[in-house]
Amino acid sequence: MEWLIFFYLKGGVKMLFAIDAGNTNTTFAILAEPGMVRHKWRLQNNALRTEDEYAGVLLPLITEASLERSDFKGFLLCSVVPGVNQILKNFIQRYFNETLYVIGEKDVDLPVTSLVDRKEAVGDDRLVNFVGANRRFKESLLVVDFGTATTFDFIDENGNHLGGCIAPGASVTAHALSEAGALLPKLPLSKPEQVIGTWTIPQMQSGVFWGYVGLFEGLIQRLLDEFMTTRGLTKRPRVIATGGLSSLFKDVTDVFDGIFPDLILEGLWHVYTGMNAQKE
Repeated sequence: MEWLIFFYLKGGVKMLFAIDAGNTNTTFAILAEPGMVRHKWRLQNNALRTEDEYAGVLLPLITEASLERSDFKGFLLCSVVPGVNQILKNFIQRYFNETLYVIGEKDVDLPVTSLVDRKEAVGDDRLVNFVGANRRFKESLLVVDFGTATTFDFIDENGNHLGGCIAPGASVTAHALSEAGALLPKLPLSKPEQVIGTWTIPQMQSGVFWGYVGLFEGLIQRLLDEFMTTRGLTKRPRVIATGGLSSLFKDVTDVFDGIFPDLILEGLWHVYTGMNAQKE
């Protein structure tokens, strides 16, 4: 779902270079601090890309951003595509002469864990999300991450994972509708101006978009009801959204107490600074 690489700029100024590789696109972003994006680039994802191809794309972009390879100190990767980890390690070693640390490997400790059955099946990207969420809000949360899949996860006041559910992502839903009907056109995911469409494409867009709003609003309500009932709670957990598609739903629902599209970047920032603190 996502790879993220962290850079620490020498001279006391912290910089984050994040690589978010989904099933379709790979997004590269440089942040001055968690949430402050200085530069962002997007490439079509390619699992066969070599370390030299990464260099051919990234190094000119780094130069264009008025940065140099020698500026960076410290590299951290979060990946749910294990097959690319070694390629990225080779890229960092060859072109930056540095070691790439990887979330989930022995040298990187996460300050949160999953308390569910088969916790080893919970992706590292979700755990890093929980770190970012917990650093913002030291309380029980329902974290909704809009990506290829949409994940709904409860975490406690310590950031530990308590469970949730997974639904097909909004883009996957739009793609599935187009693929299932021989005469149906490919459908870009977008917010329609009105619910009632007057021809095929706006009707499909309306069904996918507003149908998806109904999906996550309904799931959130059911999840909250069950969570509060089974735990005897009287206070509703805070509900926050994140992920690349979260901003698309910003003005169409009131179920979220906040939307933070780059929550995973904040989480990686805290993981990395935690690593440095342990070394000191």
